[in-house]
Amino acid sequence: MIKIFLIPASIFLVLFILTNRGYIGYLIHPLPFDGPYSGTVLDASTGKPIAGAKIVAIWACWDFPYPHIGDYVVYAHAISDEKGHYEIKRPRRRGGWFGGSFSLDVYAEGYLSAGYYIAAKNSSKPQPYPFSTTTPLSKFPAILDVQLKPALPVLLRILKSQKTTYRLRAAKWMVGLGYINSDVVNVLIASLENNRESNKDKWIQASTVRTLSQIGHDARSALPVLENMLREEKTDKYLRLEIEKAIKKIDSDPENNN
Repeated sequence: MIKIFLIPASIFLVLFILTNRGYIGYLIHPLPFDGPYSGTVLDASTGKPIAGAKIVAIWACWDFPYPHIGDYVVYAHAISDEKGHYEIKRPRRRGGWFGGSFSLDVYAEGYLSAGYYIAAKNSSKPQPYPFSTTTPLSKFPAILDVQLKPALPVLLRILKSQKTTYRLRAAKWMVGLGYINSDVVNVLIASLENNRESNKDKWIQASTVRTLSQIGHDARSALPVLENMLREEKTDKYLRLEIEKAIKKIDSDPENNN
């Protein structure tokens, strides 16, 4: 009796494995919008090609009618060449039995990211976000040319945003780009003072302190705030270490501050 049961169970298990995340499953139930996709990544302000841009295709697949049960993600990516050209090859993976969504995101250093998506019927539209552009498509083209906006002009505007989190992210991004002025330092100082009052998010504090350290001597106007934080008993050990390193870097000789 047990042997009779084991035979169909074994057949079912083998078929399940073969049609699951890979193997022959992509023949039986292929990914929707599976490509291949290609195109060119360009600078939106100059029209010149962008080399080294990263293009990421993402399939969010659902194996169950309810969200977060049986979900999995399939990725494929490419890097643009010196002419800005990229190609995303067709993945050999199956799609979700209960549907899914597809998106393609493009990233390049010094530029706002760009995203294109075709979502399932029950998915909601993403909220506008100033640090990236998002474009919904009713049909995904086989050839998609992407224009990326230079980040700096947008970051300069966001630095005066009404949203504290936006200002802080813009300031940190500008430091990463090597663009530092008094407005950037003032935003970072204000973030430290606001979080020091509430003492809620030590991760934001530590990240902001590291950014000031990265600026170095040009962030010396932040020294009084950092020194006050160091004197406070509620400042934890990890944050103290970050503050001490930042003070040492900011207070150093600018000629030796590399």
